[in-house]
Amino acid sequence: MITLSQPQDIDQFRAALPPVEHEGQPRFDARSLHAWLGVKDQFNVWIRRRIDTYGFEAGSDFHAISHKSPSGRGRPRVEFLLSRDMAKELAMVENNEIGRKTRRYFILMESAAVEMAAEFSTRLWKMRRRLLHFEVQNRLRCVELFTGFGGKSSDRRPPLPPFCVISQ
Repeated sequence: MITLSQPQDIDQFRAALPPVEHEGQPRFDARSLHAWLGVKDQFNVWIRRRIDTYGFEAGSDFHAISHKSPSGRGRPRVEFLLSRDMAKELAMVENNEIGRKTRRYFILMESAAVEMAAEFSTRLWKMRRRLLHFEVQNRLRCVELFTGFGGKSSDRRPPLPPFCVISQ
């Protein structure tokens, strides 16, 4: 199982599938994914079957780019650039050890994100509560200053500080 104590697994995963930019979006090379997953089927058979089976759509889930061979002979080679979600799904549905590690990796990342969101929410709530406390204290101080400078009505009231904005 991938855990935070095994960063080499996470680094290996990230190194195996570096994103490439295509039309301003991160994309992942399908051939690299196929090789990394250790799929026994030929690439073209595997990718077409996965596209049909899981209903991936050209343009949003992947881009197919045709390259002519350098010699000008033979079939053009089609490269598939996958969206992050498609690459993730293809890796997760592969029924082998790499597919299982991939599923555990994404489960770990999701758990970490949920924990971070909960921690952030708690900290934000505490900060809002502290801010509200300071705001109430400032307003009470403003009222105190406005109504009589420390309770001594005979003293001349000083000008109010900028945080004591009183609207009419």
